[in-house]
Amino acid sequence: MAAQCRGTEGRILRKYHIEAGIHSPKPYTMDKHKEQEHLLNQLFREQREADAVGSPSFREVYGKAQQKHGKMKRIKLTLIIAIAVVALASLAILTTDREQANAPIQVAKAGLSFYEDLQANGKFVVNDIQFAFNSTDLKPESQSIIQTIAKMMEEHPEVRLSVEGHTDDRGSENYNQELSARRAAAVRQAIIGEGIAASRLKAAGFGEVKPVTGNDSDAGRAKNRRVEFVSF
Repeated sequence: MAAQCRGTEGRILRKYHIEAGIHSPKPYTMDKHKEQEHLLNQLFREQREADAVGSPSFREVYGKAQQKHGKMKRIKLTLIIAIAVVALASLAILTTDREQANAPIQVAKAGLSFYEDLQANGKFVVNDIQFAFNSTDLKPESQSIIQTIAKMMEEHPEVRLSVEGHTDDRGSENYNQELSARRAAAVRQAIIGEGIAASRLKAAGFGEVKPVTGNDSDAGRAKNRRVEFVSF
């Protein structure tokens, strides 16, 4: 039986050499790689079964096996990609959860900094309260600062603040003074909206008349556009 199998394998290999146009008398040497050896063994078995019923040639069987092998590789690649996507999604969820968990800590630190500045200097300065252009409407990103200030005032009921608005020197002096007053009033109202008593807050606008630095650069103008919270 073994001799018959070897004879069949030899016939298959000779047939493959002829069909492929290979006339070298050198014996066919199988690849030593285990996966290819397994594949060839499978092909030999299929060809022996095919010979019994006059089925397709070795080349056709070999091509069929290559298609199967390629399909398996594509399935493996798809699985790897799916695993990578799940891993990245899990990492994003963990990162978001960590950021949310750290948010109260960051707010607490900011509130502590405001309170420490208030105790040391009688005021604290915020440059990050943003408004819509030429408006008193607070931008959404400013809400967290408002909440932090309100939280600090809630934890320290003795604190009373004057909200004082300042601008850079662009525009007329009268316009800047009016705009700064309206924006200071908007900030005061936003803090009241967080549950702080109105009696603990007042508002004033100073326009461009109290700059902290020169207005001859973008950086300087950005520093002058500020809201100061002064103890009273």
